[in-house]
Amino acid sequence: MYSLDGRVRFSETTEDGNLSYLGLINYFQDCSSAHSEARGNGPEYVRQTGHAWMLASWLIEVKRLPRFNEDISVTTWPTGFKGLRAWRNFTICNASGQQLCRANSSWFMFDLHENRIMHPTEQEIDPYKDDIAEALDMPELSKRIRPYGEGRRTEPILVTHAMIDSNHHMNNAQYLSVCLAALEDEGYHVPCLPVRFELQFRKAAHRGDHIVPVVYAQETPWVVTIEDSDGAQLCALKIESIDTNEV
Repeated sequence: MYSLDGRVRFSETTEDGNLSYLGLINYFQDCSSAHSEARGNGPEYVRQTGHAWMLASWLIEVKRLPRFNEDISVTTWPTGFKGLRAWRNFTICNASGQQLCRANSSWFMFDLHENRIMHPTEQEIDPYKDDIAEALDMPELSKRIRPYGEGRRTEPILVTHAMIDSNHHMNNAQYLSVCLAALEDEGYHVPCLPVRFELQFRKAAHRGDHIVPVVYAQETPWVVTIEDSDGAQLCALKIESIDTNEV
C-alpha cells in the first residue's frame, strides 16, 4: 500500500467548503502517480519508454466529502493484474482513520509511441507485486454503462490546454467535471450523500477537440455521456444515491 497525507486546501473546495469532486479524483490520481514514482515507473519512465498506465474506469463511493483545512490520508494499492488489465483501490480517511471515500479502478497499458493498447511487461508489473492487497468490498465494475431514454445534447465544449495531462489527452478528472457541470446546467444536482459515481472511458479527447455532453436524467440513476464532434462516445458517467450501509 502507498499513502499520501495532506490537508484540504481552499483552492480545492467548492462554495460550501467541501472538497470538490474534481479535487477528490485529483487526490486519487496524485496518490497513484506518487506510488508509481516511488516504484520507479513515474513520469520519467513513461517519457523514456512511451508505456503508460491509462484509466479504463472508476467506481467511486463518497460517504462524506473532506472539508477545508481537514487533515486527510489518501491510500492506494493494486488488487491484481490479469491479461491487459490491472485493478487499483483507493481510500480517503480523516485524521481519526474514518473512511470518507473509497474507489475501485481498472487500468490498461498504452503504448504512446504506437498509439495502441499493449500487454504490460514484467517491468511494468513487478514493481507493484509486493503492494498487492485484498480488494475493497465494493460492487464490480460494469462492463458498459448504457444510457436509457432520450438524451439531451448540451452545448459543445472546447478542450483547452488546461484540460490536458502529461499524456497529451484530456485528463480523466476533467471528464467528471464536464459531466457534473452539464447536469447542473440542465437543472439537476448531485444526489445527497452517500453517493456513487461510475465513470467509464472509451476514447481520448485532445486539445482543440469539441466535445458534447449528453444528459439522460429522466430516471435514476442518472447517466451523462460525452461525445466527440462525430457522435462517438468518449465516456459515460452513472451517478446514484446509495444506502449508508453500503459504504
